[in-house]
Amino acid sequence: MTNLSPLSGQDAETNNVGLSSTTTSPSIATSTQSFPEYVFIRASIAALRLIAPTSILYLAISAYNRFFLFTPILGALAIAEASFYLFVHVPRTRRLQLPPTYSPPALTKAERKALFAKCCTDLGIAHLIADAPYPRGWFLTRGAPDKKLRRQDVVDWLLWALFPSSPGGAQEEWREELDSYVATVEGLLGETLDDDVGESGVKIMRLTLDPVQTVHRPLAWYAIVCLVDTITSLNLLSLGFKHYSSTSKWFQTFPPRPVLSLVSNNANLSPDILLPYWYRPHTSPTKLPLVFLHGIGIGLHPYLPFIRDIIAQDPDIGILLIEFLPISMHMTTHPVPPAPLIASALNNILDTLNIPRIVVVAHSYGTFITSCVLRDSCTSHHATSPSLPDTTSPSFSDTPPPPRHPPPHDPHPLLPKLAHTLLIDPIPVLLHLPPVAHNFLYRAPGAAAEWQLWYFASTDADVARTLGRAFFWTEGVAWREDVRAWMRARVRVRVPQREGEGDGDEGGYGVEMIGRGRGRGRGRNVAVVLAGKDQIVPAESVRRYLTGMEEACARWVGRGWADWGLEEEQESRGRGRGRGGCDLDADLGAGALDAEAEAGVASAAGMSQQEGNGVGHEVGGGGGGGKGRGGGDLEVLFYPDLDHATVFDTRDRREAMLEVLGRYVRDS
Repeated sequence: MTNLSPLSGQDAETNNVGLSSTTTSPSIATSTQSFPEYVFIRASIAALRLIAPTSILYLAISAYNRFFLFTPILGALAIAEASFYLFVHVPRTRRLQLPPTYSPPALTKAERKALFAKCCTDLGIAHLIADAPYPRGWFLTRGAPDKKLRRQDVVDWLLWALFPSSPGGAQEEWREELDSYVATVEGLLGETLDDDVGESGVKIMRLTLDPVQTVHRPLAWYAIVCLVDTITSLNLLSLGFKHYSSTSKWFQTFPPRPVLSLVSNNANLSPDILLPYWYRPHTSPTKLPLVFLHGIGIGLHPYLPFIRDIIAQDPDIGILLIEFLPISMHMTTHPVPPAPLIASALNNILDTLNIPRIVVVAHSYGTFITSCVLRDSCTSHHATSPSLPDTTSPSFSDTPPPPRHPPPHDPHPLLPKLAHTLLIDPIPVLLHLPPVAHNFLYRAPGAAAEWQLWYFASTDADVARTLGRAFFWTEGVAWREDVRAWMRARVRVRVPQREGEGDGDEGGYGVEMIGRGRGRGRGRNVAVVLAGKDQIVPAESVRRYLTGMEEACARWVGRGWADWGLEEEQESRGRGRGRGGCDLDADLGAGALDAEAEAGVASAAGMSQQEGNGVGHEVGGGGGGGKGRGGGDLEVLFYPDLDHATVFDTRDRREAMLEVLGRYVRDS
């Protein structure tokens, strides 16, 4: 979800600053835990946090002595820092506690029931993440892991998760529905809940209701952000990008962007939407352009090597870089726009740039935005989900997939424009489980990487506001069936039908199937990149959830995965069970990976060629790209020894992603 280091725009291998690769990594969540790094990170945080109180103390002493100590320049800096803390940070922190300005549409009772049923399936996956049964992980017991939950604790959590509402906003008509959910939770926990156990000793994780926790950043930090942002802008301009923004109001973002105030172009967007972007023109008549959605951190700077690699590989494809300033260490007047507005804005941008179809690439928080946009454009229906499971036998779910043809509806005009998708360190998958929320917002930092994550990302004012007031899990959670619906790309659209033109529905409408572009029946492909030691995303559980495989592979490909049913999932699951590696001789698909491709992916994943040759697996039916069955392929790249975002650190690690993108942009 996070990218931070100001030096991370360089490859860690070629950085000549003299720092280790972990200090120049684009990830805020590095896996190295050396003591010198721990001391460096803690000292850096302490130094930044001491600037404001030291400035106030300096001014107090200077006022007592009636002259500035040491030098008037130091006095001017102290006045600036103290004023910034007292007159900007303190009142702004109060404003950040206000309720969300946007809430997603309320779910119906049927949708809530179906969504809760989904949360209670795949219990084997949930048990991989925590020893306690679901949903115990959403309740923090403050050092007392055996503390008994009260019934009201569970009710309060359910009100936030499904309705969403605070206890004070609960309606009487919800009582019976809540009782049924509580009964299911009691079955999952294996205990009877009541309120006669004394005062609650648990803290319920409720992102949009809990206080927004922030830690002050001094002006000196924002000066660094401004410098890095300027360097990034100059780099992108030199690569042929042009910047576009819907507003020129300088006060809507801090620190200022001096270069862009001179060269930015007017974007054809509402001035109420803070969604600037960079665009490098598309010149290829045969390839697809791509759009990139970044994660939380210091903006696009950490991704510069990746962007350069894409340009070097395919210099004639267009690249659209969307900027989310509220998660880029900037103070903004606008939060991240709601998903429906982002979908509409992206559609307008593509229309303005005359882009008919585009490949989607997203990292970390950008994958959550992607999931929200895809769900909004596809108009997913929770009501097609399975019924509540038998809570007495936690296991991998064998529930059949929902019906493959949901009721006809009018899709978002963005839908036919989106082609294949590459998701890196995805957070929407298994978002109903607590790790992402806990690791990013509620975990007490201990290791060096956790302190780095806590200060430079989690407690940034605008990042905290985004996650605490604009992060709605029901809007962005990605279930297997949602991914499949997106990949199949066959939306049943109501079209007017004249009498005698075949089978129509009750409303006098026929059905037209649209895929990757109107009239196309081919499915979309999706590639997912996971880091085995990700300290934010439960990567191993996500891998098992998507692939069904117990044994990890450097590269796993499900041919026609979008159209798999229960039989194929069970076949895939059985292939890897009890074996040291995945089966290269699977009889369900196109066969083993070729040696060159397997060696390349194994190298990118940090494995030897010998290890890599034992962990490739392709399964499924229907032929390449799902063309035979109409569904797309799912590809999972698994890097067992990497942490969140460190896949961007070196060229070798980026190689597999570039190979995937090379195939995607050529599949026009």
